[in-house]
Amino acid sequence: MKLICIDGNEANVSMQVGVSVYTHNLLHEFKKHSSRDLRFCVYLRSTPLFHMPRESSYFRYKIVWGPRGWNRIFLPIRLMYDYAKQRIRKLLFLPSISFHAFFAPAHYAPPWLPPGCKLVVAVHDLAFLFFPNEFLKKDLYKLTEWTSQAVYHASDIIAVSENTRQDVLKHYKVDSKSVHTILNGYRFHKITTPEIPSKHFMIDGKKYPLVTREYVLYVGTLQPRKNIKTLLYAFALFHKEQPQQHLVIAGKKGWMYEEIFATAKKLQIEHVVHFMGYVSEVDRNKLYSHALCFVLPSLYEGFGIPLLEAFAASCPVLSSNSSSLPEVGGSAPLYFKPDSVQELLDKLRLVEKDFKLTYSMVERGLAQAQKFSWETCAEDTLELLLK
Repeated sequence: MKLICIDGNEANVSMQVGVSVYTHNLLHEFKKHSSRDLRFCVYLRSTPLFHMPRESSYFRYKIVWGPRGWNRIFLPIRLMYDYAKQRIRKLLFLPSISFHAFFAPAHYAPPWLPPGCKLVVAVHDLAFLFFPNEFLKKDLYKLTEWTSQAVYHASDIIAVSENTRQDVLKHYKVDSKSVHTILNGYRFHKITTPEIPSKHFMIDGKKYPLVTREYVLYVGTLQPRKNIKTLLYAFALFHKEQPQQHLVIAGKKGWMYEEIFATAKKLQIEHVVHFMGYVSEVDRNKLYSHALCFVLPSLYEGFGIPLLEAFAASCPVLSSNSSSLPEVGGSAPLYFKPDSVQELLDKLRLVEKDFKLTYSMVERGLAQAQKFSWETCAEDTLELLLK
């Protein structure tokens, strides 16, 4: 009987973005593969929330107490304790479980593992190496040191895009055969939402003065590398030409976000820019479905799940041509240089006036979204774990 151990904390949060979405979906898929001979143990800091997969005989949770240093101290101690119990059972000729692999879905991994238990770590992006000044010092230290330690200790490394794989090979001295591209998944279903009454757009119980096709949408965390300032400058020019247009920015505050709010104020467009904070999946789909277009102006992305969300909601997409975004978006978006306000403005003008173009963008987006699957992502990940 083999046991796969997993750090499931990224999934055990109420507001899921990025790595949380990744971990959450893989846990649900892994549970489908659990059996008497293949068991999963998910280690958590706190009680699993309602959206987590329900426990079964072969898919279990273990709550490990620890105030600080959970990943560095308390988790490895608990792993060794659980391993020792299984060793004792084996010595007593009782049924026992073999600790086969530990899966770290988010860069970080325990500094030591039970004997014979291999480490597989997923790397989503290396933004902290490209934009170190955009991270708090304590976060930068953890990302730099802990990621490096995890990568060098891992038997296998998962990169969520080929772009991320090349970044890993460029910045870490690891065998190229140990770094595997396993694309993020997406649970595709064509999203349709009812028409929105004029100027009566309800999001999280709050009314917004929005009209179908009269707002530009951004979805993502508010932080410098998301390049929201370029979007604000382009939109300010676009709004002068199309004064009915609004800009919706949906996403939780990350770090160093204050300048984004200051820029909207400086450009005197704060009356038509709506900062909504974190938005639920249902409300996100509503926003995608009725937007003029979705804009992802990022300077760097390890993958870019919002592209697929927009595609599934039949929303035309404008994307920067940086990092992994062309890899994920394919031929569906209109691309622009992330440092070019003029290019983005030109693309906004195109989608506003050319209905034939936007229709073809929507069709290409729907086809592109269907190329990604959490089932495939989980199966490829599990194959690597069991190798």
